[in-house]
Amino acid sequence: MSLTQDQARALWDAGGFAVLTGLAPGSEVGLDGSVHATAAFAGYKFVPPGVHALVWSREAEAESEREGGGASGPLPLRTALVKQWAPRERVALDADGGTRSIGEAELRALDPHLAPFPFARLDDWKALAAPISAAVLQDALPGVVDSLTPVEGDVDEVDEVLRRRKGADGMEVGESETAAKPERIRLPMFDLKRSWRPGATGDEVTRWSRDKSDLWARMSARYGGPSALVGYTALAFVLVTQVWNAPSLSAYRRLVALQCRAHTALAEPECFPDAFPTARDAGEARVAALAFVDLIAAQIASLPAQAFDVELPDLDVFYQEEIEALRRGLGAALAVREWWGLARRAQGSWTRLRAVGRERGWEIRPLPQGDEEEDEEGEDAPVVVET
Repeated sequence: MSLTQDQARALWDAGGFAVLTGLAPGSEVGLDGSVHATAAFAGYKFVPPGVHALVWSREAEAESEREGGGASGPLPLRTALVKQWAPRERVALDADGGTRSIGEAELRALDPHLAPFPFARLDDWKALAAPISAAVLQDALPGVVDSLTPVEGDVDEVDEVLRRRKGADGMEVGESETAAKPERIRLPMFDLKRSWRPGATGDEVTRWSRDKSDLWARMSARYGGPSALVGYTALAFVLVTQVWNAPSLSAYRRLVALQCRAHTALAEPECFPDAFPTARDAGEARVAALAFVDLIAAQIASLPAQAFDVELPDLDVFYQEEIEALRRGLGAALAVREWWGLARRAQGSWTRLRAVGRERGWEIRPLPQGDEEEDEEGEDAPVVVET
């Protein structure tokens, strides 16, 4: 982007900064999905307000990955700061993730090594990050995270092994009772298989093991509403695809499946007054459902062509199964009077999702007219419980 001197001065005064120092030449760094190898690099300027993801991988770690081993293990290691930039906010970090204050004089000195914000990708990034609120970020992230930061409540033995690092005294983390417990990412935790509430009757167990509405309503109430659940879904995807945080993948899959299979609540949130006590709350739940459709379309569109073959095997099958479940639920919802005012928007969102699927070679069917018979198969089949 070519700027006049006056334009550059205006952007300097109005924009934010993401300063990152201490990276060796050859390190990888990126902002909002735009990743490149560094030469003489000190960060980004002209950062607009909003949620942004600053990601970096130090040259030594990248070299270790290329050689297939080293201190980082066989998996690549990225570090990231995902936060909401305020207008004109100046964020300064070092390569280890430490933060510090930075003054105007230092910024001016670093200016030759500051890359302009990648405005060409801004619309694509907004489609991925717009649902992420400041409240979601504050609740979910401990600050700077990396590829191996565990997710609270998830236990992955592979990640635990990879996280064991040699300390200064030669003792591995995890071998000492005094070893510090690592910071954890906090994403919504729930059991998708046992999706009925405690004390449910036999009929309720049968119904809510198939339809995830009761669980969706309870998680909405617990985590700040259905829009917040969409925000957590967006954040988990960013952590998986840009920070390469494998522990976030299972949480992402749970969140997607929960929102695709909550059919009763999708159609009539009013059926769950504990979570949606007013007509306004129910209306916001319907709008959040369409935001979820738009988010899934943007997420699938953002993945590289080889993602399902290499980085995320089997996720394409997962997407197609959950989208079909969502199609049945949303199609039935459009027959409910309270949805009529959103019907055109729903059809538009679904048309965009079908177009994204078509680019992948998927056949996503149109929204049905009225109810369709639902068949629950595989790992989410109804659970038979003796009561």
